[in-house]
Amino acid sequence: MDRTVTAWVTSGDDYLGVVGPFAVDVAWWSEVEPVVTHVRGVLGVEVAVLRLLHVDGGGGGRDGHVTYHVEALQRPAPGLLEPVPVDGSALTGQEELRSPWARAEGLREALGWASDTLAAAGRPVTGPIRQRKTWNLAGLFRLPTDQGQVWLKTTPTSPPTRPRSSAPSRGSTPAWRPESWRQGRTGSCSNTCRARTAGTRLSRSSPAR
Repeated sequence: MDRTVTAWVTSGDDYLGVVGPFAVDVAWWSEVEPVVTHVRGVLGVEVAVLRLLHVDGGGGGRDGHVTYHVEALQRPAPGLLEPVPVDGSALTGQEELRSPWARAEGLREALGWASDTLAAAGRPVTGPIRQRKTWNLAGLFRLPTDQGQVWLKTTPTSPPTRPRSSAPSRGSTPAWRPESWRQGRTGSCSNTCRARTAGTRLSRSSPAR
């Protein structure tokens, strides 16, 4: 069995309509890059998957027909979405333990933090940020820079007492190894930037809400 997808699309507080159903070539539910690529192509604006809403069929984290909540990061032109009525409470209902990157405002904050951190380090983002994966334990994003791509990983965890930086592999000489720590507006957030031999990874951890 393969994975087919329907996207319920919002922009801020507004429900805009539905894209799909459509087929994707990766079976795993957490692999949302092909979903983002398809919806972005239909709407002509940048989008991001916030979370999985429900699955019909499939199992074990793959296959079946998957419905996602997708946020349009810019307002698309009218007439591009199917005006299908949906259960609005599934989109707007608040869940205490929902991960920050599964909420539109939390996702925008995380991407903004990553862009600001890179710019402050002299390595600004040079193109659109691409979402690779999202699930209840983490979100994974790819940020292009003129010094190579950077990976942003968001995770829910308690903040450490101080920033952590992983040591580079023996023989490697990473050019960039920033660290930062701050109190976020929505609670304590640890923002740890780690240098890797194969590139750079930003890791942002915040309490799930």
